[in-house]
Amino acid sequence: MAQSMQATRVYLEPNYTGVISCLCCGVKRSIDMGEHQGKLVGKTFHLQCSTCGGVFLAIFDRRRHHRLHVHLPGRLVHPDTRQTLENIVVTSLSVNGLRFISRAKTVLQTGDVYEVVFMLDDAEQSMITEDVVIARVHGNVIGASFVKQSSYQSEIGFYLMYATPSLEK
Repeated sequence: MAQSMQATRVYLEPNYTGVISCLCCGVKRSIDMGEHQGKLVGKTFHLQCSTCGGVFLAIFDRRRHHRLHVHLPGRLVHPDTRQTLENIVVTSLSVNGLRFISRAKTVLQTGDVYEVVFMLDDAEQSMITEDVVIARVHGNVIGASFVKQSSYQSEIGFYLMYATPSLEK
């Protein structure tokens, strides 16, 4: 029996269904965790794969929107002066926000508002310019939420819908 003590994150839909991938053999299974509502989110569980018998860790989480892992160069811009503060790399994208890596030149704090500018790697090379509020700061990894709905939301939505990399729910 294979064993992996790496953890996989399982994103559950509002009805507590999701897809889990075995870290030992890669087999994917649909799961329904409805009977465990309120007991799962943020907790780590040891699971055993019914295909290979492998044991691995799973952390259950709930998201309202799909999140896509990306690698998109961009810029962090001061919203008033429009001056570029630093170059960033967008590493995760959803219709509500993004995660990016900061080069740590700028001191970022939760609640601060900035503008991010980056180009999608779609056929149109869509340029996205969005105001964001910093939601999480973990070292140089920054989580931010889009301040308001904008015309770019549909471009991001189509990008997320048709992107080929694996989605994180």
